[in-house]
Amino acid sequence: MNFKKAQSLIQTDFSVLSGEKLQKYKVNILDAWRYARGDYGYNNDFFVYIGEVKAFVPRDYWLLKNIETTMEKLGF
Repeated sequence: MNFKKAQSLIQTDFSVLSGEKLQKYKVNILDAWRYARGDYGYNNDFFVYIGEVKAFVPRDYWLLKNIETTMEKLGF
């Protein structure tokens, strides 16, 4: 999972998906959510390292919120 793929996932109209495609979409959304929360570590393109504070911070805070909103619509 990368940042660009996660952005494209939240822009996808999942209401037209059915069956296997919808299931794959749900798995991808769940995976994007885990990456955006930092479950797989912070050294990926969802986070940037800020040397002044010696910490990783989210690259796009609203991406995580949009993924969570999409998950709510999907019934997670």
